[in-house]
Amino acid sequence: MFRFARTSLLITIAAITGCSKAASDPGPSFIPVSGTLTLDGQPLPFKSVRLSPTGGTEGRGAAGYSDPEGRFHLVAVVSDKLNDIAGCPPGHYRVIVNEPMIPISEADFETGNQTSAAPTAEPAVAILLPDPNAKSDIPAVYRSDNTSPLEVEIREENTTLTVELQSKPSPSPSPADAVQHDT
Repeated sequence: MFRFARTSLLITIAAITGCSKAASDPGPSFIPVSGTLTLDGQPLPFKSVRLSPTGGTEGRGAAGYSDPEGRFHLVAVVSDKLNDIAGCPPGHYRVIVNEPMIPISEADFETGNQTSAAPTAEPAVAILLPDPNAKSDIPAVYRSDNTSPLEVEIREENTTLTVELQSKPSPSPSPADAVQHDT
């Protein structure tokens, strides 16, 4: 009996200590990030824009979709959260632009939704994977963490990015030339 009580007490103390730390730790700050996506100077609508952490930046980054005018707003990718968290933690990121996994259209932006899938309380039963044979107007170099030359540092209170893609990117494009901070 004493052994059971001692074990229960230790488990309770560990749980309280762990919970109090989690409650006092607000986690990372999130900086609002928006921007414009272009290809050869023209707005690039209905594309996925993702920031993937680099250089020791913690977390999973942020993502969003470009609207009919190529504008986007990013939400953080956070484990254990059911709601979107607007913005992105400060840090260094690689910018990846791709076709969205779920087709989107102008109607998705008119209703305030970011995908064509209606929200539901039911768990997902299938995962949509991009068709590897699908044609894309995004040059392949920008579609992968391993090849995208686009890099950005999120550091300011409100960050507005201009992501400029080129149909025929130079062999060694400068990251600073392709993603610009607007203040």
